[in-house]
Amino acid sequence: MIKKVITLFVLVTCLLSCTKDSELPLDEQGEVESSTEAIAPEGEDASGALQATFRLASWNIRIFSNNSRDDTELRQISQILIEYDFVAILELRDEAVLQRTLVMLAGMGRDYDYQISEPVGRGVKERYAYLYDAALVEVVEAGQIYDDPQDLFIREPYYATFRASQFDFTIIAIHVIWGDTVAQRRAEILQLDDVYRAVQDRDPLEQDILLVGDFNREPDDTESYADLTEIDSMIALFNLPQRSHIKDTSLYDNIWMQTHYVTEYTGTSGIDRFDEIAFNNNDELANLAVSDHRPVWAEFRIDMDDDHPSGTSGVTVVVGDPDQPVATAGGKININTATKAELMTLDGIGEVLADRIIAGRPYERVEDLLRISGIGSKTLAKIRDKVTVSATECARSALPSQATLAIDRYGGRYGRQSPLRSYLPSLRLRSLCPLRSADGVGGRGIESQLVKCAGFFPPPAGSERLW
Repeated sequence: MIKKVITLFVLVTCLLSCTKDSELPLDEQGEVESSTEAIAPEGEDASGALQATFRLASWNIRIFSNNSRDDTELRQISQILIEYDFVAILELRDEAVLQRTLVMLAGMGRDYDYQISEPVGRGVKERYAYLYDAALVEVVEAGQIYDDPQDLFIREPYYATFRASQFDFTIIAIHVIWGDTVAQRRAEILQLDDVYRAVQDRDPLEQDILLVGDFNREPDDTESYADLTEIDSMIALFNLPQRSHIKDTSLYDNIWMQTHYVTEYTGTSGIDRFDEIAFNNNDELANLAVSDHRPVWAEFRIDMDDDHPSGTSGVTVVVGDPDQPVATAGGKININTATKAELMTLDGIGEVLADRIIAGRPYERVEDLLRISGIGSKTLAKIRDKVTVSATECARSALPSQATLAIDRYGGRYGRQSPLRSYLPSLRLRSLCPLRSADGVGGRGIESQLVKCAGFFPPPAGSERLW
């Protein structure tokens, strides 16, 4: 009997002790076990290691609006979105549904932010959005709608620049017209090479461009994609017999990029067949709750700096006197540096074409002039012997010779935050022309992206280097 009383006393004492401990504030309880995983610092996974890869998706979410999705349906969409670090969203109708999505994703353990476009379209308006993990991705340049004064697109493309750890990239999203005919779709797609080049040429330092979206034509339509595929090393990541529609009828969603530049691509990509996994291949339910389109995604390295992987360059930057002409070389007009007036001295080149040539810089070959609207093979034949893009000639034409600034080694990161980039405004970059491997320049980054030729103005007095 005494033994039972003692045992009962011990049990009661232990129970009271445990209850008392649980009522203490967390900071007075000492270590407490939790089933919730610790949130990793920015750019790290839960183990504390730096995140090495980054998953980017493009997704047309059918009529994605606040009124079209209840919380159950939005949760199903969010369960797909949370698998990605970055998502380009198409067919968005309003911002309210995006804000609800952020709250739902936060409740699932990930904090996202977004860039959203103004409404685009004729009649029915849509918006684009870039949804991204706020702990991993930062905005470098806010989103902009592509300037389309001729109204070539029913929904103008939307582009922005981001950085995920060491991977910085510009992304262009497009939802191509469906229209009444294939010809209407082709007409828009045939303009996308101009959009791509215009966005890429805005910043010669950033060549990692991703063109994503719903193109409403399959990638094997060579007529539609003829101009886009003429861009060096341009590829579509998805090809037939892959399908991005839940009925497995089409492959309209895709990601296009230049493999020469986007070396961060790991080779891993996929199409999220959520309709089969979450809806047991019930297309009607999947379409109603989520979308008739599947997300397409690709994986990229973010733990490497491809802007200047070698750490050296061996590049010579030639700076010239702004009051001295640098457009001519060996009696020829350099199309990368010539003024409008100088270009208009060429046979067949008037004011409009001169403006287009200037807007289309830089050129690697004289033949690149053929990409300018209004310049065909006949016009090119007339001026071919009178123009040049030679980096050697361009460098030779810059005055004076003592203004040559040699950068024999560059040890730091060459990118948007580099000392070299921050110096660009004072250089007052006049023009660009490509340095070729024949001139001893190879690789990427500073070699092929920034210092493409002469035409820089002198640095401040006494400056021997750019940093």
